[in-house]
Amino acid sequence: MIELVLAFSQHVCRQSLATDLFTRSWKAALASLALLCTLSLSASAARQVNIRLEGEIIAECAIGNIGGSTATLDLGDLSRAGSKDYRFRLSCNTPFAYSIEAQYGALTNKTARAPEGSPATLPYEIAIHIPTDGKPIDDHCIGDSLRTGRVRCPFSHSSNSIALDAESRLTVAWTAAMLGLAAGNYTDQLTLSVGIRQ
Repeated sequence: MIELVLAFSQHVCRQSLATDLFTRSWKAALASLALLCTLSLSASAARQVNIRLEGEIIAECAIGNIGGSTATLDLGDLSRAGSKDYRFRLSCNTPFAYSIEAQYGALTNKTARAPEGSPATLPYEIAIHIPTDGKPIDDHCIGDSLRTGRVRCPFSHSSNSIALDAESRLTVAWTAAMLGLAAGNYTDQLTLSVGIRQ
């Protein structure tokens, strides 16, 4: 907030009575002088104005990544234990909260029919790291706790902190695939959402 004061100089009221004394009575001259002084003082009072400037920045959150709103994280060979990071930038100029949902809650084989009695899914877990100007967010959840409609992972929030262009990370980790797991393409879809903390 900036306050700007504009001021103009005042002029002293001076009026010669010489002419009025010759053409009018001295009472009329004094009355005329008093009127002129009153008008001058009233005008000078209006020559100063205080202008207060106000504005605001709208609270907002945004997730930035290279691939736009949809991205693919290639996990590679699932027959061996491993992990992969998905890096993104998060900007929230106000305290915020986030959530993650998974379509299946496990890496699921949708390209081949699993043999009878064999599992068609591979469990995984996630870890998310979001730096803030206070304490960072560091959460861990198993995939099954993220299933859409049955989310039970206790996500934390930023408390009173904010994150401005924070380099963040979502890590997906899995154990070695069990014997008997059918060959094929195993997939799941995660949806990361972020918003203003209510």
